[in-house]
Amino acid sequence: MAGGEGDAGASGRAQDLARLRDQLVGELQAVTGYMQDAARASDPRVRARFLEIATDERHHVAELTQLIRELDPLQDQAFRQIQG
Repeated sequence: MAGGEGDAGASGRAQDLARLRDQLVGELQAVTGYMQDAARASDPRVRARFLEIATDERHHVAELTQLIRELDPLQDQAFRQIQG
């Protein structure tokens, strides 16, 4: 690659990974919030809805984590090491 073209691609990937990680943090916080709200809910319908939404947020966590693993080989390696 000529010029800084390779650097621009790496920089773009780093920015994408930073955005993905920021969103991952938000999704994890959302899961925690919905779980806490479900635990405090007095109405079973409210509790059930909070738990349903928390499950949806967990899917978002999984999707973001998978994409991070695809774009960051070192992160993927770390996951593989702890999975045994």
